[in-house]
Amino acid sequence: LLRDTTMSVYDFGLGTVPFPSLVDPPYLAFYVLMALALSRVPLAPATKSQRTRIGLDLATAILGGGMAIWYLVLAPTVTEGGRSALQMATSIAYPVGDVVLLASLGIVVLRWSPPTLRRPLGFIVAGLSMFIVADLAYGYALLHGTYTAGGPIDTLWIGALALFAFAATQQREARPGTRETSIPLRAPTERKVSWLPFG
Repeated sequence: LLRDTTMSVYDFGLGTVPFPSLVDPPYLAFYVLMALALSRVPLAPATKSQRTRIGLDLATAILGGGMAIWYLVLAPTVTEGGRSALQMATSIAYPVGDVVLLASLGIVVLRWSPPTLRRPLGFIVAGLSMFIVADLAYGYALLHGTYTAGGPIDTLWIGALALFAFAATQQREARPGTRETSIPLRAPTERKVSWLPFG
């Protein structure tokens, strides 16, 4: 809300948005706050092999997604040149934030969650996916000078925020401390991890 309000003041008052500006700190804070919030999702008991498997799945997702982010946005931003150190740092912070969101998304998808949280988390996963796609499309469009305000990219961001808001309304239905939201105490079954698919 703070970021969008500041952006509106720039748009209607100045006509142009300087870069970096007061818009950037609250926007970049979103990545950190979302990652911290998702790290609070309950975890079920897990064996060592299950934790290893989750870690390998997560590393695979981050590596693959990170390579796409590097190719589409990060590498062209770094090699473009003609920017001050602060502009370069701010430009790089956004795609790095997307990698953080991608890791958070992987954690939510791979970790166990109570039944009452699965519905709101589903909306958060969908919203995060849209947000990452919008960020990458925006970065790519900026690099090629094709971004236009009010276009499909903005629609993706609005859709992502709507899904986050809807997830919050679904979360109210979950009652903490109930049997459904509690983590089962039954010990998980130990299974051996096959390293071949990850290799």
